Amino acid sequence: MNIRSWDFWARILTIVVVTAIIVGLGAAYFTAKYRALVAEQRSSTRQVANDLELNFNGRLLALNLLATDPDIRSLDPNRVRPKLGQAMQVLEFCRMGLADLHGNVIVDGRDAPIRIPDPVSFSAAAQGRLVISDRITVNGLEDAFVSLRVPVFDDNGHVIAVLLAGVALDEVAKIAGIAPVKSQHYIFVIDSAGRFLYHPRIKEIYPEKHELTISGQRFFVPGDGYVVASSYLDDLEKLFVFTTVKNTGWRVVMATPIAEVYAILLRDSLPTIGVLCLIGVSLGLIYGRVRQARRYRELVEAMRLERLASVGQLAAGIAHEIRNPLTSVKGFIQLIMVRGERPVPREHLEIIQVEIERIEKLIREFHLLARPPQVPQFAAVNLRSVLNNVILLMESLALGKNVALEFMPGEDVAVCGDVSQLKQVWINLVRNAIEAAPKGGSVYIALRTDGDRAVVSVTDNGPGIPEDILPHLGTPFFTTKAEGTGLGLSVCYSIVQRHGGSIRVDSRPGEGATFTVQLPLANNTACI
Repeated sequence: MNIRSWDFWARILTIVVVTAIIVGLGAAYFTAKYRALVAEQRSSTRQVANDLELNFNGRLLALNLLATDPDIRSLDPNRVRPKLGQAMQVLEFCRMGLADLHGNVIVDGRDAPIRIPDPVSFSAAAQGRLVISDRITVNGLEDAFVSLRVPVFDDNGHVIAVLLAGVALDEVAKIAGIAPVKSQHYIFVIDSAGRFLYHPRIKEIYPEKHELTISGQRFFVPGDGYVVASSYLDDLEKLFVFTTVKNTGWRVVMATPIAEVYAILLRDSLPTIGVLCLIGVSLGLIYGRVRQARRYRELVEAMRLERLASVGQLAAGIAHEIRNPLTSVKGFIQLIMVRGERPVPREHLEIIQVEIERIEKLIREFHLLARPPQVPQFAAVNLRSVLNNVILLMESLALGKNVALEFMPGEDVAVCGDVSQLKQVWINLVRNAIEAAPKGGSVYIALRTDGDRAVVSVTDNGPGIPEDILPHLGTPFFTTKAEGTGLGLSVCYSIVQRHGGSIRVDSRPGEGATFTVQLPLANNTACI
């Protein structure tokens, strides 16, 4: 893939990434706005819930104190009735009464029901708990109320009766109806059965249908929350934000049409969107101005980092390659020192000599790679002549391994280059091919032209190169040979690159390998 293709895909990737970032930031922004709106509505519902808790819990505590009065504990109707009358006036109860643990009314205040409704909450109070019941309806919505139920204890701490007090739904409406809400919003309060204690349209929807009370159960999850659902009343999708009223099973809910929610989010976001668009246009203009300069700096930085990485890789390779023979030399020297005056075995000295020669060879090859590259002495080079010379030099190595060298020269091909450096390239490639070929194998060298480039290929019929190794070829100190260093092929890549050419490797395991070198052809002008 050429540079232009890489640049095209880099631009596409940049556009995709920038678009993803913008979409992600937009989604995060609107999510934050949405959560802020939910938090604002939850604050309103929490205010109503706090007011309900303060009102009802205050009355519940007052009833609990009244339940400790000796007249109430006496269960004497003549002594209890005046106390109930006073409490109804002070605490603004619509009805009061005192019942035994079986639900029988011992004494009643004004309009106290003879039969005790909501037996579940009554049973809880009979067990010693302070209870606020759900909605209780006797004759209709006009006399619906909420019952506060407080246990009456004797001197031994046993429950002997239950004190009953009713609060009209109008009291709930007064508390919930004063909460400030925006247009299109409304608040309602439901009990644990999903029946309305307060709703702006409660008179229209009473008595509630079973489907309506069932739909109210969506608000009964642990703690506070919100849900988007279709409203049973008008079939509009709405955002419902709900809050629990402590010490009860009630929920305070704020409803907002989802279209209004989106309108609020958009209206609140318009200034930010305008600023972001202005910033985007400005950044686009600035980017167009600095694009070329930035690309140049990136290329320079990439080359610098690549050089630093190469230096680090070379250093690590040198340390690894030299450490192994030095370890052997050190070990045999220590062994010789331990022997004292006894003669040193010849084989020990031979091993030391071999390891030292191995270090010298490594240093020579590294010096060839690491020294500053000599400026090529460019001149017209006849590749056919150069390859003939290389084959003459490599014939002895090929005969020693019983490998046949076959050269298909074609016509004379001229390139501009340094003859000695180009000769070094094909010496290394042909040597590698001979070493890779099996005994009795063959190495083919071919010369041809392809458009404005000269093409030289070196092919062996050896075991081939695994696919996962191909990308690493040319890397210093990467080699598949037991005694190799990987520096020779690195030198080849460096020389060909300085001549404006390229090296391509084609191989499959078991089918040999082909190294193809491409160089620009010499034109009619002088090589400089």
